[in-house]
Amino acid sequence: MTPVRGHQAYRNLEAPIVLRILFRDTLGKLEPLVSGELTEDLEPIDPEDEVLPAGASQAICGRLFAEMWTNDMGGFPLPRGCYYGPLHEDLPGILPDGSLETVPAYREYFVVFEPKAGLKAECRDARQPGRATLCVYMFVLNARVGGDLRIDEEAAGMYTLCDGSASACSGFTDMANVIEYGEGLPSRPGLQSSSEAARLRRVDVAPRGALKWGWNATEGLEDPLELLP
Repeated sequence: MTPVRGHQAYRNLEAPIVLRILFRDTLGKLEPLVSGELTEDLEPIDPEDEVLPAGASQAICGRLFAEMWTNDMGGFPLPRGCYYGPLHEDLPGILPDGSLETVPAYREYFVVFEPKAGLKAECRDARQPGRATLCVYMFVLNARVGGDLRIDEEAAGMYTLCDGSASACSGFTDMANVIEYGEGLPSRPGLQSSSEAARLRRVDVAPRGALKWGWNATEGLEDPLELLP
């Protein structure tokens, strides 16, 4: 993901910034799994299991993500912690034939960063020392790809949020405390073989209503932040 360059919220907010990752359809498109070696029998977190914001920890980050990486010379900002919600499913509507419609199940992951010590809107690229550039943040996790995953259909939404009072967030967010939002789109159609991997495009996080997306971010993984559950 890439925040909009120069966005003042990342520099000036006195409140923590939270990255919210919303998996839109865990059964049909993309189902996040716990971290671990791909040779292991990895499973999703129990549908009813959740960790509230007060229980956020770095250990949970290690359970959700395998790696975190950035192009910034300063390295990936150490999260305060991570937490997650239970599996949600909206109430289905009734179809004309009287049957219930199929509704997707969705799940949310959250990464919390300390005030003024988290995500940036401008970085110094470690691959080109000293050069000011867009920031790129990569979150690596294991996931099961469903048959409904399609190119140019959102599999996961990424939101940056101000985690503070209305007064602390005023001027930087919308009514829901959202700073920016971007779509996570697959770079290839759904793959059924477990030997293959689907990769999400880079998510350029932009103000809501002004979405962008771009090239695949697959290079420059020299110094990722290793996470251990």
